[in-house]
Amino acid sequence: MIEEKEQIQRFMASLREIRKLMDQVIRVIATEMDSTPLQLFVLSYLGKNPDQSLKHLADELKVSNSTMSGVVDRLVQSNLVKRDRSSEDRRVLVMNLTEEGKDKQNQFKDFFYKRLEEVEQLPEEDMETLLSLHQKVIAQIKKGSLTHE
Repeated sequence: MIEEKEQIQRFMASLREIRKLMDQVIRVIATEMDSTPLQLFVLSYLGKNPDQSLKHLADELKVSNSTMSGVVDRLVQSNLVKRDRSSEDRRVLVMNLTEEGKDKQNQFKDFFYKRLEEVEQLPEEDMETLLSLHQKVIAQIKKGSLTHE
């Protein structure tokens, strides 16, 4: 039992270290791009999911509506995001990337992958095994957290 707990602790420490390193990479990229990590996350999210309301963006990126409002205001002022009327409900404003915003989002993606190209040196089989194990861990955590409420 103690050995299992030690394994879980080692696993969690490993995940924390990866997350810490990823946060550092994103902060460095954001600084290089004269941006903030949250601004880059908004650009990335809108690049994949256009026509999003402010509330939806805030919910998805786990920040308050007022924080997201300030971020979007700065992105609009920088001509990276535009506010449009929803085609389904003209009373609702939705956010979309401008052409400049699309360029910046692509630049972020390029910078991000460039910073992590060392990870590509891992053998493909190792990467597949890692991804498979992550999916199994995610499933087990979801299963356990739902049954222990």
